[in-house]
Amino acid sequence: MNGFEDEVLNKILEEKIKSNPVFVQVGKKVPARLTNKYLFINKHCSILPAYAGVNPVFWKMLKKEKYQGVTVHRMDENFDTGKILLQSKIENRGNLFSIYHTLYDLTSELLLELKSQDTLDDEGKNTGLDYTYYSYPNKKDIKAFLNTGNKFGLPFRLHPRIGGL
Repeated sequence: MNGFEDEVLNKILEEKIKSNPVFVQVGKKVPARLTNKYLFINKHCSILPAYAGVNPVFWKMLKKEKYQGVTVHRMDENFDTGKILLQSKIENRGNLFSIYHTLYDLTSELLLELKSQDTLDDEGKNTGLDYTYYSYPNKKDIKAFLNTGNKFGLPFRLHPRIGGL
């Protein structure tokens, strides 16, 4: 594949996706020619516009924020700046992975709620002054995270609906 210039990808978008919303998560910016044409929906594990960027749960734990949260938003050509569609928050309690797992579970609920609404083709951008962007934590950040009593936890678990299967 040649990234966003890949012929197969663009053919699929044109023939199969058309005006249907697409839930995506990417590690590089999607060109405006695609975000303006297709409805790409993303989840971000913070209450945007704050804590945009990488590993927001880590940064919120390190900074001892009271809440964690998840945002479902329309993607644009920049990271985490598209129109906010829905948000939900939880207390900042638990270890890093347990918080991420809870936020992912909330995401599925938000997507179901979004599907029942008629707001998917709204356009616009965040203009909040509280936009903060974080990158990957370095060794110093990780040490500070652990020194504050935070824990990473286990990266895996069964989904609550699966239970003990």
